[in-house]
Amino acid sequence: MDVLSASFGNITNISSLAVPSNSNVVASDPGSSTSSFLKTVHLVSYAVLCVFGIVGNTMVFLASRRSRMTVIVSNIFIANLTIADLTVSVVNIPSVATYAYLVYWPFGVFLCKCVSFLQGITLCASVGTFVAIAVERYWHIVMYKRRKLTVRQAYKAIVIIWLLSVFIPSPIAVFSKTINWKFNGKEVDICIEQWPNEKARHLFSTMLFVVLYFIPLSLISVLYWKTGRFLRRLPVMQKATDRAQKKVTWMLVTVTLLFALCWMPYHIVFLYVDLTQVTPTPALTSLILFNQWLIFANSACNPIVFTAFNRNYRRQIKGMICKRSKCARPSYDVSNDFQNKRRIP
Repeated sequence: MDVLSASFGNITNISSLAVPSNSNVVASDPGSSTSSFLKTVHLVSYAVLCVFGIVGNTMVFLASRRSRMTVIVSNIFIANLTIADLTVSVVNIPSVATYAYLVYWPFGVFLCKCVSFLQGITLCASVGTFVAIAVERYWHIVMYKRRKLTVRQAYKAIVIIWLLSVFIPSPIAVFSKTINWKFNGKEVDICIEQWPNEKARHLFSTMLFVVLYFIPLSLISVLYWKTGRFLRRLPVMQKATDRAQKKVTWMLVTVTLLFALCWMPYHIVFLYVDLTQVTPTPALTSLILFNQWLIFANSACNPIVFTAFNRNYRRQIKGMICKRSKCARPSYDVSNDFQNKRRIP
């Protein structure tokens, strides 16, 4: 089932579910059942996500790098998350939208390998960053008597996250390729994943679900549960002091829940497709397309959550937009919501 059955493939080419792995494929027109109106709707919806993702993540990244916010550990991890989301918005969304509209791959074999591989890297980086954020929140709030995590340790963690992110999806780059396909009377290329055998692909899909979804979210859930329980048990006076920490934690929990909800249908559908060898139907095709849109929406929605929960992000973004002194307030207190050195009431 090639590219659509792989968890990092360019899954908009629905017809490739039924394409055998050979070098000269003849297929019927997969776009005949899809009206031009629906294709336009798909294209516009991807365009909206692309614009929101690029603008939103760029603004949040710039806001997070301004003034004293750069020395806050939580904010360093948030900046890393926006880099991953921005990469998805700049590279993956446009290429997948084009692939969905044209129903063939016009970018060549190099980008066939790179785009799917890059989506895998950004997914791994996002998951690793969510785990790092949960660990930092637990360490900072529950284990407050111990030495705080330093900025240097945060950057080391980010380097490790990206190195692992390159390693985990590396089979995607190895097995992705383009094959010839006759479409509307002419020969075009489609981008697929050609695995040595079905067992290898099934094991890889299952591994991705366990390593990049089940285990990380289980660990994150336990850490946030312990952090929330600790905050609820604080004395009344100390609860008022830790209000800012609680607000930051809720923001990060919301972002994590958004990730879990957006990626859960994707993993469920592809595990089902991989393990059952189901024949694709129009309903399944629509569901797969929606799941792909949903995971891209996750990258576009994260900046909205950050700005909705944090007034200092809003101040910084407002200052960058209006570029006037009365809008861009002094940034001395911009790190209030992420202060690691002291608790702020």
